[in-house]
Amino acid sequence: MTPVTLDPQGPFKRDPPAPHQMRDRLTPTQDVVVLCHLGVPRIEREHWSLTIDGMVERRHVWTERSWELLQSQSAISQYH
Repeated sequence: MTPVTLDPQGPFKRDPPAPHQMRDRLTPTQDVVVLCHLGVPRIEREHWSLTIDGMVERRHVWTERSWELLQSQSAISQYH
């Protein structure tokens, strides 16, 4: 397993802009709230994976490449 680098090493907090400064319908990435108590993990794409195991019927591991190969789907619904 490849070690994860934390950059910065310690707590990191980025506050959003004030409400009157937010003009776009979607929040730009650089304005998203970030609060990381132990640092921000930096993982090389080729070393990233997501494992689902434990109390599941079948264990599954996704890598960055297998995740990209999945077909995307959209669902539009209303809820009240």
